[in-house]
Amino acid sequence: MKNETVLAALLVAATTGSAVAQVAVRAGTLHTVSGAPIENAVVIAGADGRIEWVGPAAEADIPDGVDILEAAVVTPGLVDARSVVGLSGALNSNVGPVRDQDQLERSSPLQPDLRAIDAYDANETLVDWVRSYGVTTLHTGHGPGALISGQTMIAKTRGRNVEQATLMPVRMLAATLGNAVSSNFQSPGTSAKGMAMLRSALHGAQAYLDQVRKAEEAGGDENGGDSGDGEEDGDAKPSPQPPPRDLSKEALGQVLDGELSLLVTANTVAEMASALRLQQEFGFDLVLDSAAESYLLLEEIREAGVPVLLHPTMSRVRNGSYETAAQLADAGIPFAIQTGFEGYVPKTRVLLWEAAIAAANGLGMERALEAITLSPARILGIDDRVGSIEVGKDADLALFDGDPFEYTSHICGVIIESEVMSALMLNGILTLRRYTAPVPRLGLLGMAAGAALQMVMRGFDYMLIGMGEAALGPDPEQSAQWLETALGMQRTVWGLHFTGSVAGYAGMVVLAFGLISRPEPLRLPPVLNGIVAALALGSLALFIAAWHSNTLELRLAPVFGLMSASGIVYMGLLGWRLARSEAGDPPTD
Repeated sequence: MKNETVLAALLVAATTGSAVAQVAVRAGTLHTVSGAPIENAVVIAGADGRIEWVGPAAEADIPDGVDILEAAVVTPGLVDARSVVGLSGALNSNVGPVRDQDQLERSSPLQPDLRAIDAYDANETLVDWVRSYGVTTLHTGHGPGALISGQTMIAKTRGRNVEQATLMPVRMLAATLGNAVSSNFQSPGTSAKGMAMLRSALHGAQAYLDQVRKAEEAGGDENGGDSGDGEEDGDAKPSPQPPPRDLSKEALGQVLDGELSLLVTANTVAEMASALRLQQEFGFDLVLDSAAESYLLLEEIREAGVPVLLHPTMSRVRNGSYETAAQLADAGIPFAIQTGFEGYVPKTRVLLWEAAIAAANGLGMERALEAITLSPARILGIDDRVGSIEVGKDADLALFDGDPFEYTSHICGVIIESEVMSALMLNGILTLRRYTAPVPRLGLLGMAAGAALQMVMRGFDYMLIGMGEAALGPDPEQSAQWLETALGMQRTVWGLHFTGSVAGYAGMVVLAFGLISRPEPLRLPPVLNGIVAALALGSLALFIAAWHSNTLELRLAPVFGLMSASGIVYMGLLGWRLARSEAGDPPTD
């Protein structure tokens, strides 16, 4: 990529928290998710935090003075569909002065009144950590382990406090079915008891709602007075009064009224079937969480129209499969990949890596990227703001130096609502690339010079060997003089040969460093890399074998020549790809 610029003002804004400014991003490949990828694209983010323009770079009209960032690949900011980050901290401590594990309250198995915003720590280390892996939006809150553990919220991974971070203060109620509940509470001890307690709580909430509505319709007040005029004969019955306020029943009532979804953690077929029956009985909006054995219940889940927030692909959930995401996608079931709750430090997972494993096991790159961007945004009901790169949506972007699902790629920048959250890191990477741009060419030059010098000196060596053999005539004194002269020249040739070898190997090291520092790796066909590696190993073996035998070395001269020619062709291909990359043409596989 060319003309990488991160202005000093941008760095100051990132470090001092000043006002958001307009910013433009040039992308080698732009994955909008809502449409086809765009090569050599530009995204212009406005000062209001929204995307102003998206399209090919050739058509972009970047205003003067706008800060410009560049990256090999740009995607929407990632959306983690289910997390406990912000309630669960990196220190994994719930004793003594340090207590950062607020995701599960164990005093009661049913606590729908617990609000996530009352426990979310916007300054938690894990918030910054997940943002460093491209996550810009979190659906977080109380975790699994209780029949109803509390509420969830949606937050952006920025802000100094919960008010600045919050996108939606309450989105779902988190419930759990199965053994995970009985391991945390004395009751319920069985699945049937857990379901009975849930049904009773929902029926109680329904009765509570009925009382509230009757009181509202009759016009009663909280103090038991009658807001009506009454009857003159004094026989009128007092208006129904609302029940005493119950925060737990209010939260469950929001589920019954469709204002909140019920997020049910269920992994076995029996647990998921129970959740579906509960939804049919009460008619609430159900979202299945984790759903390890959902591949055994695809038809039922699809018919119920229930979305799935799938467990992390590499989690240790019982009967989990790397292929579940692909099976849900093939079945047409809305789903998203989550990081969930992790019991081990650092208490969360890397969303990109979980999606990458699913991509490699049948889901594919495009659907995997959608499963951590637009799909969770749709399930959460926030796709009008996040999840894809479209004009009018929040300018939340993740900038990569390569394939997002490649382990060796890096997040080189994150933008949230036009605010560059990692300008210093991005500036460092771009500066490194700017100053190391000549390095790959120097490496190629060193390899070519070393190989050429070795070939020339090899020719002189063979010539001197031939001269030495021809000098062995009938005159011993003259033969000795010829041999002495030939040996002296050969020592010089071998010195230059060694210099050529050092130059060639040093060039390889410099080339490798240069390619690592480039925004786009020069991808070459694996078969070609294998052939070159085999030739290099074979050449080394033959070189060692021929070291002690001039006769063998002479016989192998054609083989060495072929290998040297192959190396030159390979370096030529590298140079050609490098030149194409410098010209702005993406390398093809």
